[in-house]
Amino acid sequence: MTASFFCCLVGLVLAAAMFVEPVMLKLAAFVTRHRAIAAVAGVLLALVALSVPAVLLFVYQEIVMLKRLLAISTALIVVTLSGAALATDKTVTLGVPGMTCSACPITVKHALLRVNGVEKVAVAYAPKEAMVTFDDGKTNIQALTKATADAGYPSSVKH
Repeated sequence: MTASFFCCLVGLVLAAAMFVEPVMLKLAAFVTRHRAIAAVAGVLLALVALSVPAVLLFVYQEIVMLKRLLAISTALIVVTLSGAALATDKTVTLGVPGMTCSACPITVKHALLRVNGVEKVAVAYAPKEAMVTFDDGKTNIQALTKATADAGYPSSVKH
């Protein structure tokens, strides 16, 4: 238990005692006049005396559980948002002037799809370009142009 919680707990017990004490004194005076209900009053006083710490313990356990749930949910939200905020999809168009036949786009497409983080590739022979959608948290444009160059088709970004 932390010191601040302990102080709150002591304060609650003292407040409960200050409220209960006058009631108990009046009840004791009444019980001494009417002995027939003395046994019932004694049981009720015992239940009150036992229930206050039990209620406080229950409240403390619920507070601890809520704090844990809040911490876990906050951590999950932070992890989820940090990953989403850092990685975004980007699309770039690469000019690939070395494509000279209809089979060349297939080779370029396969080379780009092997790059980790590439999500979609569309290669067109007629304008000699490749449109690549990629996760910039996993790869970059230099890795894309290197992949096409390693496949025998040097490329550059078209603006």
